This record gives sequence, structure tokens and C-alpha cells, in this order.
Amino acid sequence: MSKNKCILICYYELAEYFTTVINLLSNRANVHLIHYPLNVEAPFDFKFSPNVTTYNRKDLGAEDIQGIFKKTDPDLVFFAGWGDEGYNSLFSILKPDQISLLGFDNSYDQSIKQELKALYFKLFKRKNFDYCFVPGIPQKSLALKMGFTDKQILTGAYTADVDKFNTYFELRKNSNTGSGKFLYLGRYIKRKGIFDLWKAYQKYREKGGLWELYCIGTGSEWDNRYEGEGVTHFGFKQPHEIFEVIKDCTAYILPSHFEPWGVSVHEMAAVGMPMILSNQIISGTQFLVSNENGFSFQSGNVDDLCEKMITISGLSEQRLIEFGKKSHEKAQENTPQIWVNNVLSLLTKK
Repeated sequence: MSKNKCILICYYELAEYFTTVINLLSNRANVHLIHYPLNVEAPFDFKFSPNVTTYNRKDLGAEDIQGIFKKTDPDLVFFAGWGDEGYNSLFSILKPDQISLLGFDNSYDQSIKQELKALYFKLFKRKNFDYCFVPGIPQKSLALKMGFTDKQILTGAYTADVDKFNTYFELRKNSNTGSGKFLYLGRYIKRKGIFDLWKAYQKYREKGGLWELYCIGTGSEWDNRYEGEGVTHFGFKQPHEIFEVIKDCTAYILPSHFEPWGVSVHEMAAVGMPMILSNQIISGTQFLVSNENGFSFQSGNVDDLCEKMITISGLSEQRLIEFGKKSHEKAQENTPQIWVNNVLSLLTKK
């Protein structure tokens, strides 16, 4: 495919994984990326390749966005959702030969409210999009309800930088892990289940558990963090700084009350971590196989989480190695290259 293909991306908040796929995509197409400012609780320092032109959404009105569209004349426009009126203003000027791709991460929950919203989208919004790109099967189920056919739906919209984390997997083989350590990697906000995690860890220690708990991140609840025995808080880390912490960790815990996907699960799977995930982590539907590479617990249930911590820390070293290998194997199911190939494949279909 020639490099003069052009893709316009109308995005919201950036994440590290997305910069990886965009930079990779820019090796085969010119990319123009409109995005919102970074979240102050995750102040990443992202770098883009020369073939990626970025624009701050906060500086643009609808006419400015239309101006970018007309100037770049893209072959494909990727809309991350349909709630931004400035982005939606492009629908009226899209040409028949320009591909419109919708991305979203809502899962099908079978509620009446969602059924009605899906029907509304099917009747009034569906006509604006040629294809949709979603993270996994739970989102694909909703896309079908919204009027997309099976052939119009791509999965794998969220992917870890698998090559990088595969490297960490190899490096961890030579790391002296010493005593076991749980890892939490995420924002310090209530919906991430951090207080459930810290309460469960307290119970774990009271019951004789010896593993430590390493926590990476920051957020509005930083000042309310639990600092009991065995817990270490590392604060926010840039992506290149994370390995120095995770190289000695044994198992990953993500206790969120709700996670539309959870790319960190994919990342830690690639690293080769056994995992404990709440049943509200949607990426667990792809990357967690119960009793083969980890365990699921009822979101918000501190006792259930504590029991899973006791269970996984009681596994033999060989069993933990087997769990880690299974996680690593599952992580290879989606990669940035697969993501890029999915998007570029659409340019040959219209």
C-alpha cells in the first residue's frame, strides 16, 4: 500500500497503547490525529513519528475540524464514538469513497435502556458509518444490535504494545524475584477498586499472607492511600520506568468496579503475570482463563479478593510459572501490527 494514503482520527483521551499503533500505522499512511488533552492523573509523555500530525481538540471548533478534513482529504476517518458534535459535523461532508469507521468500547448488557439506545442508533445514526472497530466479543454483540453486520465489525480495537512487554517477559526470566509480590497498576480513583484492594490486603496479612503489594499510579485518592505493612506506593511512572518495578512482581491484581476493557491486563499478560481480576474487567473475557493463568473475583467483594490472593500466593513456583506462560500465550492474540492490518484492510473494501 502506498504511503500517500491518509487517515484522519477523531479521538478523545490518548493512552500509551494508542500512540504505539498510530506510530506503526504512520509507516504505511499519513496520519492526522485530533485528540483531547491528557488526563492530569496520567501525565504521560507521548512521542509521535514525523508522519503523524496532531491537533488539540480543545483549540478547535466544528469549522476548524471541517477545515482539517478538507485540507487532508482522508481516505478513512476513524471516529472514537459519536458524542462529539464537532467530529459529527464531518458526516455531512464525507464523500462516498471515504470510509467512516466507528470505534467504541461499550459492552452489550442486555438492559432495556441499552436496547432502546441501540435501536435509536440503528434507525438514525448507523447510516453515518461504514464499519465499526471494537475491543472484543462483548462489544461486538452490541455492534450487531446497532445494525452492523458481522463483516462490518472489526475486533481488537485496544491492544498493548506487545513487542515491548514480550521483551519484559524475557527479562523477567532472569530476574531474582525473591519473595512474592502483588502488583496494582492504575489510577488512584475509587472506581478502580483500590480501597477494596487495600482492605483485602490487610485481611490477607492478618491471615498470615507474606507477599508484598506494589502499587503504581496516582490520582485524586493518592492522599487517602493505605500505607500499612507490606505496601509500597511508587507513584506515577512513565512507561519506560515501569519495568524496574514490575520485574520483581509475581501476580497482577486489577480490582476495578467497572472497566470497559482494561489494556493493562493485556500488558501484564504479555509480561507473563498470573492475574486476579474483578468480574467487571471486560478484557478478562479474552485474557483470563480461570485456574489456568489466574482467578476472577466478585467486584467489590473484599473477602472474595482476599481468598484469591491467598490461593494464588499458595501456588507452587512451578504452577506460577505455568500460569505466567499461559498469560503470555494469551497476550499474543492481539498486537499493534494486527491492529494496523485491520484498519488498512478497510481501504481495499470500498
